[in-house]
Amino acid sequence: MLNDEDRAFLNALYLRLYQDLYRYCYVLLGCRTEYSAEAENCVHQAFLQAAAHIGTVRKHPAPDRWLYTTSGNFVRMHQRRQRIRTRLFGHRVLADNMIDTPDNHDPFDEWLAAETISALKEQLVTSLTKEELMTYEIHYAEGCTIQETAARLHVTTGMVRGAIQRIRKKARRIREQMMNEEKTT
Repeated sequence: MLNDEDRAFLNALYLRLYQDLYRYCYVLLGCRTEYSAEAENCVHQAFLQAAAHIGTVRKHPAPDRWLYTTSGNFVRMHQRRQRIRTRLFGHRVLADNMIDTPDNHDPFDEWLAAETISALKEQLVTSLTKEELMTYEIHYAEGCTIQETAARLHVTTGMVRGAIQRIRKKARRIREQMMNEEKTT
């Protein structure tokens, strides 16, 4: 959790650097309007990373440079994912244009929405960040689509998809731990 001083430090960086970082990411992505949401996601992910590693950022001799490097790393990660999608589908697929359909091969969506497993849910909810918890409550508990969740949280659908993936990963880890505990008893 960020204290007031850290929050003020990040807010000052955000206000001062957001537009420049966005332009930097936009240029790295090829200056195409369809990548504006991806550029925005990369900048937001960099600031989330900075919040998660606030001690490192504060001690860094040039926090601006740290944010530029981190934003650039997120752009490169996006480009790698884009190349994989292109190989899989034969054409470019933008995350914001992907169809919002449930994953029929993975029962985690149903599992996370079910009301019968309160012990698992309690552990999951306590392990989530504030952003993940809000996403969980809107997407799973209320049953909203990814687009509706993004609109209610005032973020992009890519950020919601990322939060959902992190929630699912945490849920799997908790379920595996509980299953291992059951086996040992």
